[in-house]
Formats: sequence, C-alpha cells, structure tokens
Amino acid sequence: SPMDKPQGSRSQLFLLRMWVEGVGNGRLEIRGQIKHIPSAETTYFRKWSALQSFLKRKLEEKETADNP
Repeated sequence: SPMDKPQGSRSQLFLLRMWVEGVGNGRLEIRGQIKHIPSAETTYFRKWSALQSFLKRKLEEKETADNP
C-alpha cells in the first residue's frame, strides 16, 4: 500500500515528542516538540493547530524546493 514505504524525495523525517503537563487546578495539558530532521528546525506546541502548521510549512518548503 502507498503508506507502507516513503516515496523517495517526497518523504520527510520528523521526530515528535509529546507529554502531559499539569497546568494548575488539577488540569492537564498535552505539550509537544517536533523536529524536522533534515533542517534540525524544532518547535514546541500546546495546540494541535501549531503542530499542523509546522508540518504543513515544512512539507510545502520541500515541495517548492523540488518544483522551482
């Protein structure tokens, strides 16, 4: 299936770390860090939208570089 193997230069490698952190009043919040391995660019996030934006930006940068 297409999800089994990376598609050559279209493939990107990311490292994702996630953890749960107490934010007071007994509330917990999911936190995360994502690193784009080829560029070593790293960002931290608390909201899924920030993770999604980072991934989208890095994938679009690669697509633009491959298709000038």
